[in-house]
Amino acid sequence: DELPVRMIGNVVAGSNDIAFLHRAEPCPPTRIFNNEAFAAIIGVFLLPQKGGSCQTANLYQVWKAAHIAFFVADVIVANTQLSHITVADSHLGIVPYFTVGKAYRRLFINDAIIVGSSPASSCGSSAF
Repeated sequence: DELPVRMIGNVVAGSNDIAFLHRAEPCPPTRIFNNEAFAAIIGVFLLPQKGGSCQTANLYQVWKAAHIAFFVADVIVANTQLSHITVADSHLGIVPYFTVGKAYRRLFINDAIIVGSSPASSCGSSAF
């Protein structure tokens, strides 16, 4: 239920479920970055911070996610920042889920690349 001390430069490929599952970092990001997921059902499942005013995820690449590339779950804090996120060839790109409470919340997506489909998306190129 805690943040990893460091999670930098990892690649998850061919997962039958979620590639990365962790809580969002408090702003600014310092511990989790430069990670990549491909050929998973869900690339990144980002759990909410339990407190504070800002949470973030930074420097992720997700491609060929069969369902959701980047899922932001049950946002509690006022500001969520996604920076330097690359999403490609996934059924659903970035899915924010803001249902907890009635407070006003904001999602900021900065310096993102979102590609609906590329030549790698053809049915013949993948088992997904």
